[in-house]
Amino acid sequence: FIVLNVGRHKHEPLLAAFYAGDIAMRMERCSDDEIKQRVLTALARFWPGAADPALQASVEVLVTRWASDPYALGSYSYPTPATTESSYEELAKPVGRLFFAGEHCNPINPGLVHGAVETGEATA
Repeated sequence: FIVLNVGRHKHEPLLAAFYAGDIAMRMERCSDDEIKQRVLTALARFWPGAADPALQASVEVLVTRWASDPYALGSYSYPTPATTESSYEELAKPVGRLFFAGEHCNPINPGLVHGAVETGEATA
């Protein structure tokens, strides 16, 4: 469970919470309200203000469910022991006039946004 204060860049109260692994798969089956309560309960362990009922009532959530999204089917690529540099090259091969770019095509920065940007710029 990771929480990022992404609102600090815009000076707005905005947090992003990320679950990974088995817990992320279980969280996909929870309602948005259940996830909101679980996140606020976890936050209250190190920030007691998160337990304030007035604050909790004002919190809005946007929940993504990447594992059940047919276009994502998870979150990002990750190498297995069998992955080689040619694995990334194979994923990046064009099919006719259709070109591919993304973090999954970058052998140096797989799974990272800047890996996606690098391959996008190279493909363009």
